[in-house]
Amino acid sequence: MKKPLTMPEEAQPRNITRADLVLAEGFGLEVDGRMKTVFPTLAAAQKRARDLKAEFPMLQIKGRLEE
Repeated sequence: MKKPLTMPEEAQPRNITRADLVLAEGFGLEVDGRMKTVFPTLAAAQKRARDLKAEFPMLQIKGRLEE
């Protein structure tokens, strides 16, 4: 038997971290025009970019430096 759908009385807070809002320093990866990940070093950002491009060649990946 299916359970009836119930709506919560109060909305639960969402814990969303957006890299483009919290990026204060370091290196970020922009994937298809959206900031996705922040890395402390350039080497780490480049390695992840190469790995993503190898797995998903259709992605547009750009690096961003924030100081």
